[in-house]
Amino acid sequence: MSSKLSRLAILKALNQADAGRAILNMEKEILVMQEDAKQAEVLQRIIEQIKTAYRS
Repeated sequence: MSSKLSRLAILKALNQADAGRAILNMEKEILVMQEDAKQAEVLQRIIEQIKTAYRS
């Protein structure tokens, strides 16, 4: 059982790392979206909601 739990822990950590990279990429995209401020603001709000969900 311990082996299964450690595999699950590794998979969870990898998923969190992937999610972190995705958020960083989205934040970089926001910086590029200067010409469409409204869309950038919406994307920023979505990122904040995702971060809040991951923290809880």
